[in-house]
Amino acid sequence: MENRGPAWVAWIGAGEPVAAFDARLPEGTTVTGKPAGCDETGTHLHTCRTPSLPLEKTGSTSGFVPRVDRVVDGGAKGPVAPRNDDPDLRLSTLAPQPADLTDEFTICHS
Repeated sequence: MENRGPAWVAWIGAGEPVAAFDARLPEGTTVTGKPAGCDETGTHLHTCRTPSLPLEKTGSTSGFVPRVDRVVDGGAKGPVAPRNDDPDLRLSTLAPQPADLTDEFTICHS
């Protein structure tokens, strides 16, 4: 997660995470390590929370450790997208380019 600015976002009084995102790891993988702040919420699905204060021009990383159980033709992919379900802080209203809010894991073989 990277905050490119021009502003920062925070729950100053509560110190709570400002956003959550869902990370669905690719088919054919098993998570053997996950970052703090991420909970398994379904098959291959993890919900992660951002730091409470993503300052302008800063970022944070969430490193998953996947194990490849089987090869998926064409490469295995899994989406990463904000939950955006908090009515008090909808990320889509803060992002000048909402498409920048999503990404994906890709595991390829050669």
